[in-house]
Amino acid sequence: MVMDFMLVVPSLARTILVNSDPFAEEIGLKFQLLKVSHDVTFIVIVAAFLYAFTRCVLGRIPEFPGVTNAVEWQIFAVDRQL
Repeated sequence: MVMDFMLVVPSLARTILVNSDPFAEEIGLKFQLLKVSHDVTFIVIVAAFLYAFTRCVLGRIPEFPGVTNAVEWQIFAVDRQL
């Protein structure tokens, strides 16, 4: 869920920050904020992947706040149905 949210952030930032004029989006503070939002999103996704990959290689469960509990609840619900 958090990863889905992080993938939607750049499109929301583009909608909020950039006007409909395609030539105006290459200059100004709004365009700089848009570039920063894309960069931050990419860095967070790569960091989350590296963290999860490292934890899996070490044989541990990666723990993301909020996401781990939701996944455990879903797994528990599926186990109860079986």
